[in-house]
This record gives sequence, structure tokens and C-alpha cells, in this order.
Amino acid sequence: PDGGGLGATCGGGGAGGGRGGEAGGGGECGGVVWTEEATSTMESMREVLRGRGAGEGGVLGVAARRQTAGRGTRGRAWESAEGNLLLTLALPVAMLSVPITHVPLGVGVVLANVVSASLPAETSPLVRLKWPNDVLIGDAKVCGILLEVEGSWLLIGIGLNVLSAPRLPAMGPDAGGRPPTCLADHGGGAEGVESLGEAV
Repeated sequence: PDGGGLGATCGGGGAGGGRGGEAGGGGECGGVVWTEEATSTMESMREVLRGRGAGEGGVLGVAARRQTAGRGTRGRAWESAEGNLLLTLALPVAMLSVPITHVPLGVGVVLANVVSASLPAETSPLVRLKWPNDVLIGDAKVCGILLEVEGSWLLIGIGLNVLSAPRLPAMGPDAGGRPPTCLADHGGGAEGVESLGEAV
């Protein structure tokens, strides 16, 4: 499936972003505006949404080349080097054509397809979805998804390891967890983060 798998009808508009989370408006529906650096793309998107009416601007997207305080599920830190995809989309809840509880699965399927399409034919069958918020290559995590509701908007945070994967910590809440991987380790990611962001 393509972006329609997210259960939203595109209604125009875009998002603008500045360094460190400052954001403005403009662009076409489905377009992603890139910032050089943000604390997190979730917080950058919240800046975009402040002062907007419910659903004003349609589907919005903000991505960062670097982020200093990314978040994963359960408040965990999301570490990512430059060259990976760090993206938050905002969908007006009123635009969803499926119950909001169905959205995580739709997002996961879309991202699994994006990952699979980026990989060589012999590797793409290894891609699988660990519902509700991880995309795996084999048993290793390549992509994480974070969904939050902000007023009348559904925020979808996406972290996709393209060129590098973080080291698994030896101590702390994530110690001994699922090993991370990246597209480059499996012959993928040659199209670059911007093209991958557009594919999402």
C-alpha cells in the first residue's frame, strides 16, 4: 500500500521547519519540510501546530537531519546519527477513514513496504512487522514508530535507521533488548533519506 494505507485523505498544505524546532508553513500536501537540527521532530511538529485550526493545512510533515533529544515508546531515548530518517507526520483526526486504533497497523505496513522496496530482492523477504511499533529485518529492529494525539491531530513519529544503527546499551532499560540494524547493513538505503521520507 501507499500513503493511503494510513487511512487519511490528502487535503493540501505542508509544514515548514527551522533550526532547533522553529517552524513555519507552506508546501504541498504530503510534502515534508526538512530542518537541519531539532530537539525532536515531534516537538518541531507541535510548534507547527500551535495556532493552527483543527485540520488546517491538511497532512503536515517535518523531518530533521539531526535531533538532540529524540523519544521512543515508553519515554525511551531514540538515538540516531545523521543520515537516518527522522520524521513526524501530523494527520487531522477528522480526516482518518479508519478508527484511530487501526492506524498503527496501517503505518507499520506502509513502513515495512518502504523498507522492503529499499532492499535487494534477496533481502526484502526478511522484512516483517512487529506490531504495533517496530519494523524488523530478520530479528533486528530497523524502524520504530511513535503515535501521539495532540488536540485534533494525530502525530506519527518515525525513526528509520538508513546509514547507521545505534549501539545496544549494556546497561539501563534497553540493555539486552532487540538488536538494531540499518538499511545499509543489508544493501539498502541508496536512495537517501529524502526519497525515503517522500515514499512514506
